[in-house]
Amino acid sequence: MARVTGVVSLDGEPIAATKDTRCTVTFVRKDGTGATSTGLVDNQGIYTLSTGASTGVLPGTYMVSISASQLMGEEQIGVPRSGKRLTPPEYGDATKSGLEATVEPGNNTFDFELTSTGP
Repeated sequence: MARVTGVVSLDGEPIAATKDTRCTVTFVRKDGTGATSTGLVDNQGIYTLSTGASTGVLPGTYMVSISASQLMGEEQIGVPRSGKRLTPPEYGDATKSGLEATVEPGNNTFDFELTSTGP
C-alpha cells in the first residue's frame, strides 16, 4: 500500500478541522475496481488516506472528491445538528470535481487547491 497525504485549501487557506468543521477527502479508482480510500483533514488541513482499516492506498489512477461542511446551531443531546456546505457541491462528486491523482508506490503528496466558485 502507498502512503497518500496532502493539504486541502479553499481560496488559498487550508480547511482546518475544528469542533464544528469537517472535511473529507475520497479517492475512487478511475477504472472502477478496488476499494474507495478516505481521509479526514486535521486542524492544519492535512489529510492521510486509509482504505478500510489499513493506512494507505493501492497504486493507480484515482478520481478525487472533497467535501467540507460546518455544523450549525447548538449541540443538544439527541438532536442532530444541521450543516452548511463550505465547498461547492461539484467537489463532492468525484465524477464532476475535475480532481485526479495518480498514486505511485511509496510516499505520495497531493495538495488540492479548491475555489469557492467551483471547478
